[in-house]
Parts: sequence; structure tokens; C-alpha cells
Amino acid sequence: MALYCFKAIHDYDSSYRFHIAGTHQDPRIQIYFEHLLPKLNIPVSFDGWVEDVPGYLRDKDYVISTSLFESFHYSIAEGMASGLLPLIHDWRGAEYLYPPEYLFTTPQTCVDLLKRLEKEDRPALGKRCREYVVSRYEQRGQLAKINALIQAVTEGTL
Repeated sequence: MALYCFKAIHDYDSSYRFHIAGTHQDPRIQIYFEHLLPKLNIPVSFDGWVEDVPGYLRDKDYVISTSLFESFHYSIAEGMASGLLPLIHDWRGAEYLYPPEYLFTTPQTCVDLLKRLEKEDRPALGKRCREYVVSRYEQRGQLAKINALIQAVTEGTL
């Protein structure tokens, strides 16, 4: 799905460049990418593992998730916290974690979302994305919820 979305975006505007942080975790996916990328003729950089994620994201504009299944998808939260605009494949449950206006279902609807976001005030949207993540997933707030859960379990009130 990532390659097909990249291709659709690149067909829409060939100035876009695509970066993938991390490494292939499934050798079959790596083989597929190595086979298909030359045929699709799209600029994809494999940047390896990244230690300084906010620094790495500094010159990026969007973060894309084309996952089929996720529990939270931390890279989307990291991107949004860094002010990137998310393009999120509509995996089951995504609408409960992230704003539904950033969800897409097909490569074409991914491009449609991108086109819509291009017309918006980019700095203002980036700020709203950051605020969304901070307000919902800020570490201290999450730790307080975890502590309350542990306390309820140990007291037998849950």
C-alpha cells in the first residue's frame, strides 16, 4: 500500500520525495520493494534506524501510515507531535486514535487528502496536529492513567 500511495502522489506531483526510516522487518516485503521500486520509478530513500526522530522529521511535511493493523502506530503520533500532517490508511480503530479527517482508504483518496491539506494553512494545521497529540497522549497524563489502573487492579476495584 505504501508504494502504491507513493506512486499515486508522485504521479500527482513529481516533486514529492519519500523517506522510510527503519529497516525491513519482513524479508518478503524487502524483496517486494526491491522488485517493484525500479518499475514504479519513484524516489524513495531508505534512511535506516533513526535515533533523533524530531531532528529527522524537521525537514519533512507529512507522515504516512499505510498499515493494515495497528494498536497505536507510534510513528504517526511522533510525526504529528513534530508538526507533520498525517496521511493515515483507515485501519480498524484508527478513527478512535487519530482525527478522522486524516484517514484515507485507497491510493487515490490518499492523494485527495494530500490535495486538500495542500490548500490549508500548513503551519496552523501542524500546530493543531501537535496539540492533538499532546492533549491526548502526553506522557504524564498517560502515566497517571496507568498508575490509576494498577491501583484499581491491586485494590480489586476493577
